[in-house]
Amino acid sequence: KMTISSNGTRSTGEYYPFIVIEDKKFGKCCYMEHEGGFSWEIEIDSKGNGITADTTLCAEVNSLNEYNNGLAVFLDPNEEYVTSYVLYGVCDGGFEEATHEILKDKNSNGKILEELPVCFNDYMNCLWARPSAERLIPLIDAASEAGAEIFCIDANWHTNMGDWIPDDKKFGDIGFKGVIDYIKCKNMLPGVWLEIETAMGDAKILTLSEHSVLTRDGNKIQFEKDCYTLNMNDKKIREYILSVFDRLYDMGIRYIKNDYNHCVGNGCDDVHGKGYGLKKSLEGFYSLIDTVYEKHPDMIIENCGSGALRCDEGTLSHFNLQSTSDQEIYYYNPSIINGTMAYMPIGKMGIWSYPIPVKFFDKDLGEEIFTSDYLSRFADGEETVFNMIT
Repeated sequence: KMTISSNGTRSTGEYYPFIVIEDKKFGKCCYMEHEGGFSWEIEIDSKGNGITADTTLCAEVNSLNEYNNGLAVFLDPNEEYVTSYVLYGVCDGGFEEATHEILKDKNSNGKILEELPVCFNDYMNCLWARPSAERLIPLIDAASEAGAEIFCIDANWHTNMGDWIPDDKKFGDIGFKGVIDYIKCKNMLPGVWLEIETAMGDAKILTLSEHSVLTRDGNKIQFEKDCYTLNMNDKKIREYILSVFDRLYDMGIRYIKNDYNHCVGNGCDDVHGKGYGLKKSLEGFYSLIDTVYEKHPDMIIENCGSGALRCDEGTLSHFNLQSTSDQEIYYYNPSIINGTMAYMPIGKMGIWSYPIPVKFFDKDLGEEIFTSDYLSRFADGEETVFNMIT
């Protein structure tokens, strides 16, 4: 018996919920994939004693349940409950053929861009959430000259996570709107980073409703640094978040990198149990993203999910793009990309490349890290070449 599972809203934090079982004797295989950004469980077991011919291999895909997530839905007559979706089938061949079949379905159902854009993002191995007009203008010039089609200002462009008001003090005399206009005049689409499900404790959005954030056992679910998860099914919260997208769109922003850097845990409060609350909160998030696309069909939204920690198809079917990884060690990325191609449409894969080798844990050292000895290690450019080829 073997069981793999996830718990909470990091649906792909450790495993991707996709299984292929090959029958090499008869040249066939069966495959199953769980779709939904919440808890799941895949179990493989045998029925029989394992010795006689009537022993059968069994595979089972489960989602939220009472044992793991406290999900208990009692239905009255004519009521219904819709489970999460599972994509499954049987085909000739083996693993490659199974992935081909499953990707055919995903390519026909999702928001696939006609062409993948080249996007310059100023965060990783670059500004590390320290944007300013002085730092951005040279980068915008260089990105435009190199042929980038999108320039994304990542974290810390705003005053408060949750309120998403541009912090003009960071952008000098031209302000945030001036930087956005400069990106546009360089023939690139402006983009920004959001984490729309998250709000800091002093954000004004938290005061809009008594049900503004998710709770568990009556207590607000809190993360480090006084951080909370918004209730996307609350009308006032939804209206405010939609107004944020409207405001950014009116400024000329056409690309959003939406992040998700925490996990709610095994669920949140609901009359049907914590698991049902988890499912319902995710469905509210999905429907909000769908509404943004309905209002602004030319907006490109990338699902980051803390570097693909929530990139299941139930989530990804609502987005144009998916960040494949935040992996900085360049020689790990080819295997990550090859593995990702087994379950994610290539037309949605946002593959990050880090030509400048300043790692996350060195980001606070400042420019003094660029000593002659340090730079000489990269003088041949091979690491950059490797990154770009990947």
